[in-house]
Amino acid sequence: MPPRKTPPGYWEGEMVVMNMTENLKLKIIAPISGPAAAQEGFLRMIVENFDSLTKAVQPFLKAAFEDVTGQTYPEVFRNEFIWTHLSIPEEGERTNQWDISFTCKSGNQHLFTIYFDKGNPVQAISQ
Repeated sequence: MPPRKTPPGYWEGEMVVMNMTENLKLKIIAPISGPAAAQEGFLRMIVENFDSLTKAVQPFLKAAFEDVTGQTYPEVFRNEFIWTHLSIPEEGERTNQWDISFTCKSGNQHLFTIYFDKGNPVQAISQ
């Protein structure tokens, strides 16, 4: 993954997302003046299309999950993963770099982060 350019700044926050047991942590790449309306739109789009997003990241998440846990990837995403973090890209542009993280419910509660570039998942890392 190419190194990220130095961001203009960032904001952190948390929000409640329906059907989640934990607050979602947010990192918003934005200037000191605050997030843009387009970034709010990006967040809404991700929340509204969460199931599609989980399907898009599945090849990366599946490989990382099976490698780290030694378990078979779950048939039902929400049975195993908790959405814990979302970085909102600069200017709310999906084609800028951003990432999303999930924690496993089982085992050692591994954290998996999937990185996006040019609107597509490019890498998954387990921590």
